[in-house]
Amino acid sequence: MSSIGETPVNIACFVSSHGFGHAARTCAVLDHLSRQLPTLTLSLFTQTPPAFFSQSLTVPFTYHACETDVGLLQHSPLHCDVAGSVEPIREFLAFDADHLHSLVDHLKKEDTDLVLCDVSPLGLRVAAEAGIASLLLENFTWDWIYANYVDSAPAYRPLIAEMAAINRTASWRVTAEPACDTTVPNARVVGPLSRKPRRDSAAVRQSLGFSVDDKVVMVTQGGIAAETPGMAQLRRLSEIQFIVTGATASRRDGNIISMKNDANTYLPDYFNACDAVVGKVGYSTVAETWRAGLPMLYVTRDAFRESAPVAAFIEANLRGIGYSEADFARGNWVADIPDLVALPRQRPTAPDSGLEAVSDLIKEIMTTPKNNENPT
Repeated sequence: MSSIGETPVNIACFVSSHGFGHAARTCAVLDHLSRQLPTLTLSLFTQTPPAFFSQSLTVPFTYHACETDVGLLQHSPLHCDVAGSVEPIREFLAFDADHLHSLVDHLKKEDTDLVLCDVSPLGLRVAAEAGIASLLLENFTWDWIYANYVDSAPAYRPLIAEMAAINRTASWRVTAEPACDTTVPNARVVGPLSRKPRRDSAAVRQSLGFSVDDKVVMVTQGGIAAETPGMAQLRRLSEIQFIVTGATASRRDGNIISMKNDANTYLPDYFNACDAVVGKVGYSTVAETWRAGLPMLYVTRDAFRESAPVAAFIEANLRGIGYSEADFARGNWVADIPDLVALPRQRPTAPDSGLEAVSDLIKEIMTTPKNNENPT
C-alpha cells in the first residue's frame, strides 16, 4: 500500500457484545483513527446494537449482526453463570463451517486490509482462514478469565487451551490499560482507550436541569440493565443530583434522573458533566471516568478475575473508594457519597496516548505487505 492517505483502507471489526465496554473501546480507537485516515471504511460484526456505533463513530460503517464470542452468560451486572456458560462456549468454538467460509469470502470480496478483534475468537479464526492480518485488542482475553474457574469447573480446561491457541494466531496484539496480563510475548501495552466527550459540560448540565454549581454523580453498572440498590438513600441526599443508568425506563424523581440503558446515549458527555462516578469495575466505565478525571466509588466482582487488576489501576490513577459487591447490594456505599463528591478532579496528562499508539500501529500495518505475519 503506497499511500495510506489516498488509498482506501478497509477494516473489518469483530467486537464482543459482552456488555457495551468492548464496543466503546473499539469505537474510541476507530474514531481516533478515522481522523487520520480519511479513506477508512469499516465493516462491523457484532451483536451490540448499531445505534451504539452510530452515536460513537463519525465515520460511515456497514453493520453485520453476528455473534462473535460467548464470553460468559451474564444475567445481572455483577454475576456471571460460570457453569452454564461451558456448553455455549464449546458449541461456539466448534465454528460452523458454512458460516466461517461465508465470512472469509465476504472479507476477501471487500478487499479487507485488517481484521480488528476486540477479544473475538471468531474474528481471529476468520482472519487466519482468509490470510488477512489481524489485530487483537484487549485488556483481558477469555482464556485468561476462564483460568479462574478450572478448579470448580474443570470443563473449562480444554476451552482455555483452544482459545489460547486462537489468540496466538493474531498478527498483532495490543493490551490496553487497565491491563490484566502484561506478560504476553510481543503484545504492545498502551494507555487506556476511551471515547472523547463532544458536548460542553455546561450544555449537558443545562439539558438535564442542573446548574453549574450542582454536585452531580453518575451511578452506572455498565451495559446490562439492573435495579440499583440504595435508591431510597440517594433521594435523601437532596443536595446532590444523580444520574442512574440501567433503568427499565427513563424518568426523573426529585434529585434522581434514571436513564434507560439506551444504545443511543453517548455516555462520555455525561461523565464529563459529572463530579464523581459510582460503578462496577468494567473497562469502559473506568477508562471514561479516568479520561474525565473523576473520583470513583468502584464495585468489585468477587468471581470475575478482571476486577483485581482494574481496581489496582483505579487506586493508582484515580481517587477511588472501593466496595465489595455484597456491601454495594446492601446500599452501604451511599454513606460515602458526600466524601466522594468533595474529592477534586485529577485529569490525566496524556488522555490520548493509548489511542495514538494504536492508531500508529494500524498505520504501520497498512504500510506492510498484505499478509498475516507479525513482523515482531
